[in-house]
Amino acid sequence: MGIGQLLTMQSQEIKKIEPSNSLKIKISPYNLTLVVVKHLSGKVLNYFNYDFEKSIPEEDLSIKLKSAIEESNIDSSNILSVKLYVNNKLSCIIPENLFDEKLGLEYLKYNSKLLKNDTSSHDTIEEIEAVNVYLPYINVNNFILDKYGAFDYYHYSTIFIKKILKINNRSKKTNLYLNFDRNSFQISIIKTQKLIYFNTFKFTSPNDALYFILYVIKQNKINTNKSEILCFGNIIENDEKHKLFSQFINNIKIKRFEKENIEDVEIKKEDVDFLIIWDLYLEYTGVEK
Repeated sequence: MGIGQLLTMQSQEIKKIEPSNSLKIKISPYNLTLVVVKHLSGKVLNYFNYDFEKSIPEEDLSIKLKSAIEESNIDSSNILSVKLYVNNKLSCIIPENLFDEKLGLEYLKYNSKLLKNDTSSHDTIEEIEAVNVYLPYINVNNFILDKYGAFDYYHYSTIFIKKILKINNRSKKTNLYLNFDRNSFQISIIKTQKLIYFNTFKFTSPNDALYFILYVIKQNKINTNKSEILCFGNIIENDEKHKLFSQFINNIKIKRFEKENIEDVEIKKEDVDFLIIWDLYLEYTGVEK
């Protein structure tokens, strides 16, 4: 290179690659689900389930989430949006005309053990003119906010209630709906499109689950010969739960949720959370299934 000769480099414009995926997260003290979705199409790219050996304290859930994201090799730089489903028992349903946002913790203190720094959140369930008030996982929210920025979150029971109201669809019967995780289930009673009962129970065996189901049926005076009992989630035809329930409960049926958006993912049908997939399908198509 000659003395005084200038070294010049041709500049090239570096194109920024925009994130193209969305992340759906369901978290509870007992398990965690991560679903990676193609943002434009809604197609499921990856589906991860993690069951915890024991109940995880709320303050440690963000650590579990961080570890699961790393273990799943999720490319966080390629995540455009996040939706969180909060799955806990720390919730209650309030008629919309009686709801006051300032009283959120007051509603919860009767069925939840509250701590000094607790704050409440709420979802509106327009279909029944009600509000679902609940305690969010603050540490989890802060972790997601720091890692991904602004995100949406809902209580898992809000999605469940909205879905079963669609399924019930003007039925004049009093129907029961059950949604199973591996060690907990939600149970709801709908009568003429009104929510009569809702609760979440933890169980360690099918016998435990049966006890709670029969208790709810008895307390609410449900005639199982005239009502339909529809099961979703982690239960399949002729498995241990289904065989046991069928011995004591009439008209019990299992609804599988078939979705083309998840057909390429290797996962057992009973391990697919139908509520997440339904909510995903509705989000991207605007169509009820």
